[in-house]
Formats: sequence, structure tokens, C-alpha cells
Amino acid sequence: MAADVATELATQVQVRRATEADAAGIAQVHVQSWRATYPGILPAAEIERHTLARRAGLWARALQTPLTGVFVAVAVNEVLGFASTGAFRVEPAGSDGQGEGELNALYLLPAAQMQGTGRRLFDAGAHALRDAGFAAMRCWVLQGNPAVAFYERLGGVRVASKTFTVDGVAVEEHCYRFDLS
Repeated sequence: MAADVATELATQVQVRRATEADAAGIAQVHVQSWRATYPGILPAAEIERHTLARRAGLWARALQTPLTGVFVAVAVNEVLGFASTGAFRVEPAGSDGQGEGELNALYLLPAAQMQGTGRRLFDAGAHALRDAGFAAMRCWVLQGNPAVAFYERLGGVRVASKTFTVDGVAVEEHCYRFDLS
């Protein structure tokens, strides 16, 4: 019976380009996802800094600027997840990955995970990047994030890793590359 309910809910989910009206819903997903995913991966203070008010402002501004794509998964007028894409943020300039696209973010409410919605958002972002002329897409994923398995199942190949410090804690992040051709 639970599988039938999940299948029914999944068929009600629509994936579409985000509008400015989606900013609050995207912010809600962003905050809830961080709070569910990152304990034990990021320091608690870093997670708590990502408040609903800060994220709502960030997404309201982001949706006013030209990006390759921000997509939302919506059911019954509720944002269940989102993905954003653009040109790969290469650091330092001239390093590997220049001229490729990036999946900057893909987050789902915990209740919307494992139902195919993440895959649909991933595909929407990949198609937008391909349509914009990018032959490959990269995305950075924190070590310990359960999404690592998701990206690997989708054919992502780990091409780089880096370590940075947050509140005195070393955090490792991996870059996955996807061929879009």
C-alpha cells in the first residue's frame, strides 16, 4: 500500500522552471534539507547560519538574475525540491573544468526523496546545460552526503577533491563529472 501512495504522489509531481514566486518554497527546502543532511558533516553553527530568512533573500535575488536554470519539483502547490545550474565555477581560473556546466545545487525535502523526483530535477538541469551548449556537467558533493551514491548511480565520475575549513573543522568535498553529449 505504501508503494502505491508513493507512486501516486510521484505522478503528481511536476518539474518546471522556477519563478520568483517560488523563492520562499525553495528557501524552505534548502533549509530543511541542510538540517536533515549535514549534521555530522558540517559544524552545527554552519548549519544554523543557513536560516529561512537568509535563504529566502538569496533565492529571491538569484531568481532575478539570468542563470542557465533553476528548476522546482512541485506537488499540490508545494515546492518539494529544486535544482540550479550554471557555468562551472572554476577555481582558479584556467584550471580543469573550464567551459563546462555545473549542477550548483539539488535538494529535496526528506519526505520527497527516493521517489524519482531528484532524478527528474537532475535531468532538467542537465538538459538546460546541454541546450546552453555545455558538453559536460560537474557538481560538488560533501564527503558523507548520502547523495554521493545517487550521483554515482547516474554515471558521475569523481574527478577532483578538495578540503576546506568551516569553523575550524576540515570538510572534504568531491567533484563529479557527467558527460552531456
